[in-house]
Amino acid sequence: MLKVSDLNVAYDHLPALREIVLGVEKGEIVSVIGSNGAGKTTLLKTISGLLRPTSGSVLFEQERIDGLPPLAICQRGIVQVPEGRKIFPRMKVIDNLQMGAYLPRAKNHFRETLEEVFNLFPILGERKKQMAATLSGGEQQMLAIGRGLMALPKLLMLDEPSLGLAPKTSQEIFQTLKKLNKKGFTILLVSQDVLQSLKLGERAYVLENTRIVMEGKGADLLQDQKIREAYLGI
Repeated sequence: MLKVSDLNVAYDHLPALREIVLGVEKGEIVSVIGSNGAGKTTLLKTISGLLRPTSGSVLFEQERIDGLPPLAICQRGIVQVPEGRKIFPRMKVIDNLQMGAYLPRAKNHFRETLEEVFNLFPILGERKKQMAATLSGGEQQMLAIGRGLMALPKLLMLDEPSLGLAPKTSQEIFQTLKKLNKKGFTILLVSQDVLQSLKLGERAYVLENTRIVMEGKGADLLQDQKIREAYLGI
């Protein structure tokens, strides 16, 4: 579904990503792990069209999308749930969700998608008329994911969905991603929560200092001694 080839990205001539090669098959959960500043968010922003690569290519469903504006990429079915949630705090929960259904295809299926989101996150249905700012951190993350789902994504990309959440809430978010995958959603996950990410991802990539240094099955990387020492302190 997604193929990233020899991707290079720079900020003011400083390399942010170097020679990235990555793929996501339809129906997969693929995790990208790495420390803060490794380039994970830059990778998602480049796929979304928010950043332009200096070289390399990004193909989605066999069509080249690097260089397209973000709206055109979103229209093709790539939806990003950003780091820090980025909800509209002074708008009601229901209005935030409606903003996710901005594209014509999503608007046409608004009611049924909204029902699916409320089934997935019942608390959002209970609090649909509340201001988004009044939700807890975990509930705001549910709202951010729900807003992404309202766009009817073919590929859902999540940037640090568990950041700043209590361990129990973080685990619930990862369980939700597992449920979504079972429903058929293809997911590209970026997270510093290495343990949960490798458990969840069928395949995973390790991003260090702007480069991918390892890749493989999530379960295999979880047993790799370098990963265990560097990221899990084992």
